[in-house]
Amino acid sequence: MGSESALLNWALRDPATQTIHELATKPVYAAGSVVMDAPSVSRVWKEKLVQSADCAMLRDVNTVPASHHWLRNPDRLFPNVFIKAIQLRSGTLQTKARTARHKPMTQDEIGCRGACNCPENISHILQTCSVTDLSRHRRHNDICNEIIRRCRKQHTTIIAEPHVPTASSYLKPDLVIIRDDQAYILDVAVCGVDRLEKTYRLKEEKYGNTNASAAISAHLSRLTNTPLTQIHQQPIIFNNRGHINIRSSHHLKAHGFNNRDIADLCMTTIHGSIRTYNNYMRGAFRTTERQYGTLMGNR
Repeated sequence: MGSESALLNWALRDPATQTIHELATKPVYAAGSVVMDAPSVSRVWKEKLVQSADCAMLRDVNTVPASHHWLRNPDRLFPNVFIKAIQLRSGTLQTKARTARHKPMTQDEIGCRGACNCPENISHILQTCSVTDLSRHRRHNDICNEIIRRCRKQHTTIIAEPHVPTASSYLKPDLVIIRDDQAYILDVAVCGVDRLEKTYRLKEEKYGNTNASAAISAHLSRLTNTPLTQIHQQPIIFNNRGHINIRSSHHLKAHGFNNRDIADLCMTTIHGSIRTYNNYMRGAFRTTERQYGTLMGNR
């Protein structure tokens, strides 16, 4: 109001602008909380999101911005895939367990349609259901093949699934990158939403113990005719909603991958999870129909 500009002073005193002035003096709310700036709005909505039943498991997920690249660039996806990807990421894909919330339903009524004797929820469908076994294998293989393709473009020496004999059985890491006299073990896994760190540690323990490292070193040295001086464990871990473990992202960047490459791998995981869910919804119904037909035939 103390501006030296006569035009500005007139505009501020004009009756037509009084409504705007009144609105400007009132607090701004987002999800029921007062917010002062854009970062506070983002923080409030993030807290609101992880307080919901569908997204509670996302609270402790530590990932990299590349995991969310598809959200900021939806033009790279078909609209139906983009919508499904949002439903996957937010945990709102339709399942019996989700539909049954706040309803008096028995365990049989929310059970898996593939007769797994488990509740039908998104975690079961994407990780353990017998109906989706082949789809989950394809999701895993698609990620491995994408890594191999990008490594070969950079002329990186990479070995896929070497069978490493051990005292009692054998180890089969997904990928091994050979650089000079060092080997990098890249074992790929797609885990549950909140198991990025735990799965990473389990992979490190599996291939990083003394016996495993010695067996891998001896086998790869014979395979490549190169004495290897060091074996590095670099698990590549995604969860089924398309997040990548932070350390896995760093490993890939050390091998020449950029943020776009990592974003594409996250999107490959999402495509695989959506395909797995769709196959379940088609295949489980067929399984149920076969079981029903068998029961009717036995009468």
